[in-house]
Amino acid sequence: MTVFVRHGRLQSKFGVEAVRVMNKEEEEEIMREMLKEETDHYNDDHYMDSEDHLRQEEADLEARRLQQEEEQLAAQAEQQRLIREAQFEADLAKMDAAQQKLAKQQKKADAKIVRRIMNASQRKNHYGVLGLRNFEISFQIFHKSIRLFRLQTQKIKGAYRTRAKSVHPDKNRDGRADQAFIALEQSAAILVDDELRADYDHKRSLDRQRFRNNIFQTVGDTVDLTVRHATTMVHLFRRIVGPFATPILVLGTLIA
Repeated sequence: MTVFVRHGRLQSKFGVEAVRVMNKEEEEEIMREMLKEETDHYNDDHYMDSEDHLRQEEADLEARRLQQEEEQLAAQAEQQRLIREAQFEADLAKMDAAQQKLAKQQKKADAKIVRRIMNASQRKNHYGVLGLRNFEISFQIFHKSIRLFRLQTQKIKGAYRTRAKSVHPDKNRDGRADQAFIALEQSAAILVDDELRADYDHKRSLDRQRFRNNIFQTVGDTVDLTVRHATTMVHLFRRIVGPFATPILVLGTLIA
């Protein structure tokens, strides 16, 4: 720590030490520098806090915008569903009993395929949307990536064409056929593009790994808790029964 004095000398038992004498102008200059450093430090912290606040506001605004878009799309989809359901009822009114029975049976089958597509789409399972199951296994050998049971692009395109015929709004009478057809097109667009498919497969693999880790962690925690409870009960039993604890445990085991 530097000691500044205006006048005089600093005395000690070891002698007299000379100290540089500062004039008033030098003191004021030092005070100005110290004040500037404190101000700069405050401004830097304030600027960083403001930047963080702005980034958080932008993130919140983007989240609200996405939520509003989702709500608008959901409202539009519901309106379209009601229109299609009303049109189906109007068409039924023009049919005889036998035709109505067949139409209702077909609509039930249409609803089944639409439900499968929408459920898979909500889980972001693009393979499931197309009615496919992906059993691909990938691993590395000598720094070379090996893939087994990989679905070929032609098979994916074929599955898309098959489902597109059954879920197209012009043929499928379910109220959510439009939504299912859009979901089908979106999933197919991802899976037929090599880069998009690789990115999707990678993210899906990470999600599965996290899911397995969570399961293992839960099982491990449950086993650990059970063992600790059992250990506590045994200690409590021994304290209550005393020297008869071991014979009682052996006898109980033999009886069981």
